[in-house]
Amino acid sequence: MKSMSVLLKAYLIFFNIFLCIVSIALLAGIAYYFYAADQYKGVADDRDVLVYTVVPLVILIVVAIMLFLLSILGIISACLDVKPLLLLYGVLLACVVLAQVIGGGLVIGFKDTVLKELSNGFIENIPTYSSSDAFRESVDYIQTQLQCCGVNSYTDWVKNGVLVIPQSCCKSNSGCVPVLPFIYTEGCIDKISGVLTKSAAITISVAIVLALIQLSGVVVAFIICGNKKRQYGSVIQYVRIAPLPK
Repeated sequence: MKSMSVLLKAYLIFFNIFLCIVSIALLAGIAYYFYAADQYKGVADDRDVLVYTVVPLVILIVVAIMLFLLSILGIISACLDVKPLLLLYGVLLACVVLAQVIGGGLVIGFKDTVLKELSNGFIENIPTYSSSDAFRESVDYIQTQLQCCGVNSYTDWVKNGVLVIPQSCCKSNSGCVPVLPFIYTEGCIDKISGVLTKSAAITISVAIVLALIQLSGVVVAFIICGNKKRQYGSVIQYVRIAPLPK
């Protein structure tokens, strides 16, 4: 029993070291997420930017900080072998797992809304391509990186009052005469949908794997607490049945 308890504590210590590394990696991922989202913000209005970039960013930062603090609490709890700390650690980690599951559901639920907002914002702002630096930079970045042109097709530019198709629609990096067959013909909304679907799948997969790993930490913490309770009960029972000294 004692050797099993030692193994469980060792597992909990190494598990929380891993959790600490994960939290740092998550913060690095947040930085990349912020950079990538910044490239799309000129397509939609400021409210969309707030809802779909700033708010998720704040949530991710809170989760990362909680994971980091929980990893420290877990290491201290395992080293000191203090039951209240282990219970607190297990409960808080279970709450984080629940938050990750809810977050994964929100990623799926918001995908269609994000696509709709981007599509509407793109079409509405096409006439301002020449006058709006923010919109032009975002659109040029999207069309160049995703190799697309317009929202649904390259004809969106002509339909919405822009007589000349942007150079960012050109297949060649050095520019071209923006006419067929030298430009991309596929619309950007399908490409963005593919990127969001792939990102959502990766996010959900990572969240599920991480949640399963974290659940093992919750289970181990509660097992250690249970062992301590049984050991304490055994000591009390031994004291009760021990004969009084003569």
